[in-house]
Order: sequence, then structure tokens, then C-alpha cells
Amino acid sequence: MKWRAVQGDGFSARLLFFVIDGCDGIAEIEAQWRDPTRQYAKHELHTIVEIDDSMVHKIVPHLRLMNAEYDCGMDDVGVKGLKVEIDGEVIDRKVHGAGALVGSHPELRPFISFFMWLEEFVLSLRVM
Repeated sequence: MKWRAVQGDGFSARLLFFVIDGCDGIAEIEAQWRDPTRQYAKHELHTIVEIDDSMVHKIVPHLRLMNAEYDCGMDDVGVKGLKVEIDGEVIDRKVHGAGALVGSHPELRPFISFFMWLEEFVLSLRVM
């Protein structure tokens, strides 16, 4: 199984942006974040680490229930994208403004939870 997750939190805040390419329990991560309490305090991370692919396996059935793309229609909102290649199938999903859409699209809840897990994982690497 191969997968790619991309998250951006909007073009003005840029609190956390990451791209994760995962394959067979290994992930290459590129991330950027800034400290909102300190002007111009920008941090970057590029690393290769082990990652638990079971979370990706768990999200696959939920991805199949989602539309290919969701858009809340607002500018400067977060974008989350996940592409999974598993057993010859390619599932590609993109969500613009997930927080604004979850009320009317409850099928997005597992997708959002998955990205919350990824955020915690990426942010835990800051102290390594």
C-alpha cells in the first residue's frame, strides 16, 4: 500500500502544512509550521520515519463512501488531500474547508479524525 497525505491550513495562517508519502510502514514527511505568538518564527522538518499504516487501512472503507472532492466555497480555508493505492485500486479524496462541511457531510468525520491523528504525529516529531 502506498499513500500520500497533504494538509494546508489556508494561505494566510500557514500554522501547519505537511506532505506525507507513506509506503509499507515508512513515511517521508515534509512539514512547515510557524509559531503564531512570534512573528516570522517559521520551522521546517524533512524526515523519514516509521509510521503505523493500520490507521490508513482503517480509513480506506470511509474514503470509498466519500465524494472525490468537497469544497465549502470559502477562500483561505484548510485543504486536506489523501490518495491511497491499495490492491490495484486508487482512491483520491480532497476536502476544502472540512470544518465548515462536517455538519452537512457527516461522512467526513473519519477523514477529519485521520488528519487529526496525522497532525499529532507530525507535531510529535518536532521534539526529536
